[in-house]
Order: sequence, then C-alpha cells, then structure tokens
Amino acid sequence: MTGFELSADVATAVAETVREVGESLGETGGFLLGSEGSDAVSVLALAGDRGISRRRDLFMVSGAALATLFEWADERSLTIFAQWHSHRRGAFLSLTDLEYGLNVPGFHSAVVPFYRKPSHDFLDWGWWTYEAGKWTATRPARYSTEDEFLQVTFDEEGVS
Repeated sequence: MTGFELSADVATAVAETVREVGESLGETGGFLLGSEGSDAVSVLALAGDRGISRRRDLFMVSGAALATLFEWADERSLTIFAQWHSHRRGAFLSLTDLEYGLNVPGFHSAVVPFYRKPSHDFLDWGWWTYEAGKWTATRPARYSTEDEFLQVTFDEEGVS
C-alpha cells in the first residue's frame, strides 16, 4: 500500500488535467504532496511549461524544474508522497519510466491511463513503489475525506 491518503477531489483534478492536456499535447504529470506528519495529500502540483516536455508518448521534467518544486516543498515542510503521470493507453511503467523515474527507496509513482478519457477514480490508475532497487506494483492510496487542497503549478520558473 502506498501509505498515504488521496481524496476524490484531488483525483478528479488530476483526471481533468490529464484529459485537457491529453486532447492536445499528450502526456502530462505532477506530484502529490502533504504536510509533514500527515498522511493526507493536501497539495496537487501540476507540471507547467518551462523545463517540461510533453508529447504523445513522453513526459519529462527537467532537473531544474524538480529542484524548484522540491525546494518549495521543503520551505513549507511538505512531504512529496508520489509522482503521477499519464499514458495514452494502459497503466504500466514504460522503459523510460523504469530508466529515468525517481528511483528513490519508498517513493511512489502512479500512472493515469487513457489520457483522453481518464478515470476520476484513482483505484483505476496503476500504482508502484520503488523498493529493493526496483519498481513493485502496489495497492493504491487510501481514500481521504479531506476535501480541501491547494493546487499549484511548477516549472523551472517557480511554483505558483
């Protein structure tokens, strides 16, 4: 199990973003964050433009864009629970995901499949945890009743 809680409202915001971007640009992604000491996702970070590459079967975030988000989170005592990104077809980890993902022990990754018609239910997404040097399929996050969350956009220019 992923060890954190995700609300239906956050999942809906992710799915709507995936659908909007999927209709024109292809894949997209972001991160799920929460306050240190809490299990609930309270911040949805969406990838912006500068240092972000999107196309039909590729989503990449530059090191500078990651550093911007991670520093912003650290300054606010936020924990980054997971990365999420979309796929055109099914929920799987591609060779690119396996090679270039955030391969950090205990880190979680979610894939939102079918980016033109993504499910708003995060139980339909694919979930993995990086353990013992590899990505292992895991159960999804737990449902949260916490409806309020902050939505931000990050890229090399900052977080807004």
